Amino acid sequence: MLVGPATFVLDGCLGPAAITEQMREHIGRDAQRLDRSQTSGTIWIESRKGLISTRIAYGPPAILHDLSFYRFDSNFQLVEIDMAPIARYDAASDQWHLLKPSTWKGDAFSPTQVTPVPDAEITRDLGIFPQWLSVYGIEVQYLPIHTLRTLARHGGEGYDAAPYKTRLASLYAAFVLPGAMALLAYVLSAALIPYTVTASRAGRVLAWGYARMPRHAYACC
Repeated sequence: MLVGPATFVLDGCLGPAAITEQMREHIGRDAQRLDRSQTSGTIWIESRKGLISTRIAYGPPAILHDLSFYRFDSNFQLVEIDMAPIARYDAASDQWHLLKPSTWKGDAFSPTQVTPVPDAEITRDLGIFPQWLSVYGIEVQYLPIHTLRTLARHGGEGYDAAPYKTRLASLYAAFVLPGAMALLAYVLSAALIPYTVTASRAGRVLAWGYARMPRHAYACC
């Protein structure tokens, strides 16, 4: 009964806390690979608002560098490109502020260009979740539970929530399955072998356990 909670704490709480501390102290190969103080290379993000090319300064809060935001019409024809050296997220308006932007509008045959103006600023809904940008590239097993819960609720905002939901389900399953299997073993043993152990009855208990365990695991995950 103690194995489940112990596994949950070790894997879901202490593991992410350990890698976070390693990242802060730059200790180990994974910590150096996931260093949040460095800006990412150029990445591409497909959001519900368009296609984005950018580099991420992870923060938090995350800041986008060398942003190119491609917007399409209902026929998937390119209609606008917004470019900016820096974009910052404003939580109050739920918009991204593009600093010193340049905008190209129109189609491929008649484009129009707006010349960048120093200190100019435009706002855009990029359709990406800022907290996900801060943990971009970090494997799900290294994320704390509260972050997993948040990311599991915002799927479609630049990323797929399925890996975060699966990780949560596996942690919850690790919490309850050992106790559930111990209880199943106890009930079967009390029912089938209360006084005398025989090979056939012990085999039936083992068969029940192996038959039921995958079904519980699949139901949780």
